[in-house]
Amino acid sequence: MRTVLSTIPELENSPDKARAVLPNFTFDQMMAMFRADLVRPTHRFLVAVDADGRLVGHSMIFRKQTPEGETFGYFFTRFVLPEHRRRGLGSRLMAEAMAWFAEDEPAFLLAHTHATNTPLQRLFAAHGFQVVARSEEPWPHLTLRREWGPAAAQSP
Repeated sequence: MRTVLSTIPELENSPDKARAVLPNFTFDQMMAMFRADLVRPTHRFLVAVDADGRLVGHSMIFRKQTPEGETFGYFFTRFVLPEHRRRGLGSRLMAEAMAWFAEDEPAFLLAHTHATNTPLQRLFAAHGFQVVARSEEPWPHLTLRREWGPAAAQSP
């Protein structure tokens, strides 16, 4: 929940505003969704913990298919607590995600991020992602994509 509130400025860090836009934005509903996803072989939850075992970052990634049956990797959410940023955790979570995706050789990888989240945009760009679309609804966000497999081998 903290991820959503801190990465979407339009929500003004307000759970009430988040619930108005995202009907499933309650702790219990989000926990139920995540618990159901934990057992799916197509979903992976990566976590970073500090020396005391406290959760300080996460990345939730999925293997999905296009309507045509093409497999792709999707970065659902990622977050590192502000006091733990700029220590390489985002890059380590990204490396783990890429290794997991490589096992299945997806056609491409996809992610979305708020248009103002330049640190995350830089992280994805450093790993070969490019902005492929921009949208203003329900708030300004970007679609980031990285080719994988045969399409990536053919690009310059």
